[in-house]
Amino acid sequence: NQHVVDDVSTLRVRLSDGTTANARILARDAENDLALIKITPPKPLTVMPLGTARDLEVGEGVVAVGNAYGY
Repeated sequence: NQHVVDDVSTLRVRLSDGTTANARILARDAENDLALIKITPPKPLTVMPLGTARDLEVGEGVVAVGNAYGY
């Protein structure tokens, strides 16, 4: 979120395995409270398995990843 990175000089990200990595802000949008950050992890990250819409249930949490409008 933009409000999280606003006025921050250093960003560190803690990964699920406990390791940390420095992050830098690539873009921010205050109107929509969005921020895009990038990390260079110390080792390759585990690839998240992709699911299908066939087995989703009502109310189940999802994450959609894409390239909407070429952004």
